[in-house]
Formats: sequence, C-alpha cells, structure tokens
Amino acid sequence: MHRLLSLSCMKPNLLDALRQNGINTVADFISCDVDRLARTILVPSEDLSSLQKTVIAQASAFTMNGSDFYEDMMSRFCILSSGCDNLDELLDGGLYTGELTEIVGAAGVGKSQICMSIAMFTATETKNNVLYIDTGGSLSATRIKEMLQGWNSSLDDQEVHDILSRISVIQAFDIFSVLEALESVRQRICNQGDDGDDDSTQHLRIIIVDSVAGVISPILGGQQIHGHSLMVNLSRILKSLAVEHSVAVVITNNVVTDSSKSSFSTKPALGPTWAHVPNTRLFIQKNPASQANSSEVERIATLTKSSRQKLQVSSAFYIDHGGLYSRRPVSQNLTQT
Repeated sequence: MHRLLSLSCMKPNLLDALRQNGINTVADFISCDVDRLARTILVPSEDLSSLQKTVIAQASAFTMNGSDFYEDMMSRFCILSSGCDNLDELLDGGLYTGELTEIVGAAGVGKSQICMSIAMFTATETKNNVLYIDTGGSLSATRIKEMLQGWNSSLDDQEVHDILSRISVIQAFDIFSVLEALESVRQRICNQGDDGDDDSTQHLRIIIVDSVAGVISPILGGQQIHGHSLMVNLSRILKSLAVEHSVAVVITNNVVTDSSKSSFSTKPALGPTWAHVPNTRLFIQKNPASQANSSEVERIATLTKSSRQKLQVSSAFYIDHGGLYSRRPVSQNLTQT
C-alpha cells in the first residue's frame, strides 16, 4: 500500500504525528479509529474524519464501464515490428504493447542482435522512444548504426543521429540497479505532465531488458534467501509498466540443461516461477546443418508460449551486417556462387 508521504493532502506536521503513532501507510490511516487517534494527536475528530474521507477518495480506484475501458485500451494499443517478417509472423504481427515478450536462447545465438533490431525499428518507423537496459555490456551503438545503414543506405548523418537519440541506454549490472532504473522511469512517466521537459520517457513505446538472467541468476540459490522475492518484484514492475503505461516489454533469458529428460536438451533459465511472467516466449536456436554447410548461419525461432498463436511453430531467419533477414542475404548467396 502507498505510504502517506505520497498524498498531497497530508501536511508535514500531521505526517510526523501519525508516524509517531505507528501510522505510516494509507491502509493504516484508513483503518484506524479516528476518535481515539484524534485524542492522541490532539486534532479535532471532525477534521481527522474529513481528512480520512479525502484519503479514501484519493487512494480508491475509479470505476470505468466496459465501453470506456475498451476505447481507452485501443487508443493506446499498437503492435511494433521486430525488424524481421518471419519473427513478426510468429508473434502474430509483432510485439504487443501491454505485454512481455521473452526471447530465450543460448549465449551467442543472437538474442542481443534481435533486441537491437527491435530498438532500431521502433525508433525509426514509429519515431517513438526506446529504453534499453543492458545488463551484460552487449549493446553496441555502432552495431545499431550498421543495421540502420544496411536497412536504408540513403540515411544521412543527421537522420542517423536523430534515430539513435531516441534510444536511451542504461547499463545496470545487478538486480538493484535494474530495479532502480525501472522505478526511476516509472516516476518520470507519472510526472511527465507536471513539467515541460522533453525527456526519454515521453512517447516511450518499448522497454528492453537484455538480459534478465544476467542479474537474477546470481541472486538465486544458496544462502541468498531474498533472491526469489527480488525476482518476483522485478516481474511485477515490468508487468505494471507494460499494462499501466501501454509499453511493450522485451526481455531476454538464457537456457539451462533440462535434467528431467533423458536426451540432452535445454530449457529457459530462472525456473517455473519466472515461466508465468512473459505473455509470449520465443526460443532461438542455430540450425546445426547450416553451421556445417554455409558461411551464413540459419537461426530457428520457435514459439513456445502464446495466448494467440499455435505453439511449437518454427520459422527461420538470418543475421547479417545489415540486421535480421527472413531469407538468406543476397550478398551471402553471391559469395557462395
């Protein structure tokens, strides 16, 4: 429950008096005995009762009929491209605002390349802002610029600069830094109407965390008893940002060995508690046959979780200097011939 400090109707001297009597949150104040509290802090019970009604009004949820809710949802809803037609087809058009999409795969399979492609296309096509939280040092502005030039070679330096300026980068190498960054973004989104500053949270359309496993795995297991609660807290904040502010959230995750199966196989890291967090999950693998026979490695994306699409459907894509391709890049075909 919110702390009383967040309510504008509370004066500092009254806040201090309430804290001294063990009332710190909105729930504490709403459920207290007004007459007894008034006698304790020497405030007229009528004034305290009126203030309690004001707090209830400020903290209560507003009702909304189904039609208004639908109109509000559709006015903020959009589908963002990943930069690859085959991936968009698997995702039923692309990345949905209000949802979490997880990209799972082993190290070096191309998860960060997909994230950079998503950031580039969002900043270019929709001209909206992107927040990219890099937990492993995988993000490269030079690589994004290379993708841009490969996608559209006619872009001049100013256009490239404008596109890159829409991608805000935060390097956070532990769970506390990630939580702090997300909370800071949430506060700036909530307060952006209070001032005229044009910052990166205005028109924010997508948040990318690459990767969640990099900051969660070190705090799980052993004597670190708070690791699980921190993981749950991270999932709650990500879902809250996605739903309340109509943002598409993309996260990447690593794989671990699946010991429950006799044959060698892998499964997403972070266990069953995290498995329910993403709305959609893509599993990325390299095609072994293409690694042996071609200089251009084919990637296979498999849809393993979705509420809209048929599961276990796969599609191939390629990664070249120009970004993601649904078919083998022409330059590679010419090289092979």
